[in-house]
Amino acid sequence: MSLAEPNCPTCGAPLTLTHSGELDTWVCPQHHGVAMTMSEGYRHLQDDELESLWQLARTASPTVEARTSPLTGRPMVSVTLPYDSDEAPGASTPEGTVTLDVDADEQFIWFDAGEFEALPADLPNAEPSPEELAEVESIRARYGEAIVADSHDRTSHELAERIQRRLPKLFRANRFSS
Repeated sequence: MSLAEPNCPTCGAPLTLTHSGELDTWVCPQHHGVAMTMSEGYRHLQDDELESLWQLARTASPTVEARTSPLTGRPMVSVTLPYDSDEAPGASTPEGTVTLDVDADEQFIWFDAGEFEALPADLPNAEPSPEELAEVESIRARYGEAIVADSHDRTSHELAERIQRRLPKLFRANRFSS
């Protein structure tokens, strides 16, 4: 089965790729749910929930009643994901949970109807503080200095090697020209 032809794990109908603004999802025509890639999730769901989902999915095992992957037909894992309105991991008490089906190998998430909407939307990242900007500038300066120093070292080493290779030729030439 190819990525262009995923099927609904509930009814088996071919999923339809839809585009809503910047969100790309595969939708069941019978309204059973939607699917998205993990990378698409990182653009639309909060980082802490997605990181938790990924950790849970990688360590879970499919159960006997596991749904099949829309992409491969193999069993998915079912994980219960706690969520909150804050992006910081562990920063607040979970406001709820949602049980999602994940194809960890293909990094594909299945949301039953209403589950995607239950999760809080991705919050914009805060602008860096002046201290963070100063640290980035310090790293950039050190990195730039290291590149320049490495370049000088390499140039000096290459020049020394070229001189060393030519010295015997110069010595032989001077010996016979006297």
